[in-house]
Amino acid sequence: MSAEEQKPVWYVRRSTTVQGPYSADVIQRYLLLGRLRLSDRVSVDGRCWEPLTHRAELIPDEMGDLGTDEGRARFEAARRAVDERGADREESVPEPSWTGHGRRRRGTIMALAGLAVVVIMLIGIGWYRDFDDGLMQTADCSAAPGPDIVWSGCVKDGAILANGSTLEGLRALNASLRDARLSGVDLSGARLDYADLTRASLADADLGGAVLRGATLTRADLRGADLSDTDLRNADLRDARIDGAVFDGAMLGNALWIDGHSCAPDAVGVCDP
Repeated sequence: MSAEEQKPVWYVRRSTTVQGPYSADVIQRYLLLGRLRLSDRVSVDGRCWEPLTHRAELIPDEMGDLGTDEGRARFEAARRAVDERGADREESVPEPSWTGHGRRRRGTIMALAGLAVVVIMLIGIGWYRDFDDGLMQTADCSAAPGPDIVWSGCVKDGAILANGSTLEGLRALNASLRDARLSGVDLSGARLDYADLTRASLADADLGGAVLRGATLTRADLRGADLSDTDLRNADLRDARIDGAVFDGAMLGNALWIDGHSCAPDAVGVCDP
């Protein structure tokens, strides 16, 4: 048996859906492109599962230093590189079906250049997840809500916190908080980079100075929320409710606005196209 054949292959599970097997190289590529998440679980036999973040060999080096401009630039370059290589060859490994965005035929993409540009833009905006020192800290997904806890990579879908609760300084990079009820919660200074907050209720929440770069906020309730000085670059705000929300000083570069248009790269406070 060759050394190549001896390399382990991995199954990936999200909720109850299992995909694979994939090689380590494919998993790294899919992480860069956002087709897999750091909150997914992996297994070599399909029976014993562990968090993907426990397998350092599966995580691209470029995802290890996103707390600096240089580190983010490395990540963006790596993501573009694997995406460009994928466009130049037929993909022999099926993409995870849960992405809902299977590869289109090359001829169709070439014929519909405008559509291809939109797809690439969406990938850049919110289909990939990253992490910085927040995920390098040990996450405790069972930790009770409170200041400065680490839920990075955790699945906290449907979490309910009472109005006035505090999650100040929360680290929940790449976490899943779909349908969470966080109305009136103090999330000031929280790190929610690339978190999934689809349909989350954040009405009247304090998100001042929080980082939601690349976060998914589609159909989220942000009415009356304080988003002053919040980093929302590359976030997806389509169909979010923002009546009365405060965006003073919020960085909105390349975010997808509630009506689906993309904010200007240097947009601050107002989503100018």
